[in-house]
Amino acid sequence: MPELPEVETIVKGLRGKVLGRIIKEVQVLEPKMVINSDPFRNKLKDRAIRRVERQGKAIIMQTGQKAYLMVNLGMTGRLIFYPDTAPVDKHTHVLFSFSQGGQLIYHDQRQFGRLQLYEGIEPEQIPFVMGLGPDPLDAGFTWQRLAHLLSKSRRAIKDFLLDQKRIAGIGNIYASEILFHAGIKPLRSANQLRMEEIKRLRQAMQGVLRAAIEHRGTSFSDYLDVEGKEGNYKHFLKVYLREGEACSHCTTRIVRTKLANRSTYYCPTCQK
Repeated sequence: MPELPEVETIVKGLRGKVLGRIIKEVQVLEPKMVINSDPFRNKLKDRAIRRVERQGKAIIMQTGQKAYLMVNLGMTGRLIFYPDTAPVDKHTHVLFSFSQGGQLIYHDQRQFGRLQLYEGIEPEQIPFVMGLGPDPLDAGFTWQRLAHLLSKSRRAIKDFLLDQKRIAGIGNIYASEILFHAGIKPLRSANQLRMEEIKRLRQAMQGVLRAAIEHRGTSFSDYLDVEGKEGNYKHFLKVYLREGEACSHCTTRIVRTKLANRSTYYCPTCQK
């Protein structure tokens, strides 16, 4: 599933490809992927894409005064821009054509993503956005704020990081990587972390996420950026999917365990 770095990479790509373009036509090839597909098609016609932003793992494109198109990519969603005619296969569900030329497709093999147009409200009033915790890359995300959030939870720290209502944008890949860089065992209770550990955790969050964005995200099987290219951060992963391999810091074998039905990877020596 695309996480914060992948979605941020897509947002940056969209800004370079579709910002300012006018939507000439919208084709909804799979209606269930779009909330209220008929008004969606008609209302987006002749509108320009004014702004593209990220909220958690969601993409929000402004298409008018208090008009916003939100795209949730789900597990396997892709937004890919083609300068000419886009190829269409059975997993291509929505196709945007622009007056200036070019097409943007929404492609989703497992069909867990959704597109929806909101009107008459600002982005922060969208129900999905209202339910999100703070963004870990925001300037206001201090270690003190993180400490306050952690103090309210007895959950395992790995489980805490995956809760979008607590902190927005982190998924299974980066939760494991962040905890490795912070030297914190995934099963530790969130409210038991000491001040120095909380500071390390915040630093690791921002360091790992920014590094992943710099390398255009992590690709294993589904994620591609707006140009249809894979991300490169998989080459820099320290623990995720590295069960049985030697830790890059201490040579102890990386361990995989299950936490809240999700595979969790860590070094039993480096992470305490």
